[in-house]
Amino acid sequence: MTDITCCNTVEIPYTARFSLCSHKFLRADSRYSPGFVAEVDTVYSLGAVFCTRIRLSMECGKIRVLVADDHGIMREGLSLLIGRCHDMEVVGHAGTGKEVIDILETTTPDVVLMDVKMPCGDGIETAQRALSANPSLRILAFSSEISKPILDRIVHSGANGFIMKDSVFDELAEAIRTVYGGETYFCHKSRAILMNSYMVSLHASSSAKPLLHPVDHEIIRLLSNGWPVKQIAIDMRKSPKTIDARRREIMRKLEITSMAELTKFAIRQGLTTVGQ
Repeated sequence: MTDITCCNTVEIPYTARFSLCSHKFLRADSRYSPGFVAEVDTVYSLGAVFCTRIRLSMECGKIRVLVADDHGIMREGLSLLIGRCHDMEVVGHAGTGKEVIDILETTTPDVVLMDVKMPCGDGIETAQRALSANPSLRILAFSSEISKPILDRIVHSGANGFIMKDSVFDELAEAIRTVYGGETYFCHKSRAILMNSYMVSLHASSSAKPLLHPVDHEIIRLLSNGWPVKQIAIDMRKSPKTIDARRREIMRKLEITSMAELTKFAIRQGLTTVGQ
């Protein structure tokens, strides 16, 4: 399929990217080129494929980007590179968090490329304020430094992604398009840190749970069903002292101090239906 570009006329397969919204106008599918309407010039058949030559009635919709960084040379360089992308345009620059908020009062970017460390409100605090005022705003944080605390703050702020400043521009462009499209984007380094953090927390959560032997579960089941220790000892061919010692150990592991609490635990674990 021929790509859509901002020119006077362009030929594309008639049914491939457009849907008829009146007898004369076609609206572009937002997945390919958001927000423009094309006026039909001619429709003709090319082999078995129907094509249309269209006249663009307005400029192709571009991703509107606000660049926020406290270094002027960084802002200018990024703006120049972003401006070279056919599907993006820079609609503003900011060097502080306050400037970002001021610009957002009069300008409506699709994506804010937000430096994490800026004066007068750092990027993460600014992201929270901006999203509070406009939840549909997409924010891509970027920084020359990376750490778990920084990433935790970025994630909790509601930002849609993070990329390192040492990334190549092609990756930055991909990240902007990704967050604009409603998804999240985290560069490889940040993904590795987040995954490692997740695995550590998962392991800690798993380790925090008391490890009970199948025999312990059986003792809990019988106790919650009202069996006395002596009867359990006979059933398991153990001494009453052994069963009673195991009961106390189970309750210690579970931090339970009464049979009522032990019964509630058994119900939650599906070991008994007593009391339900």
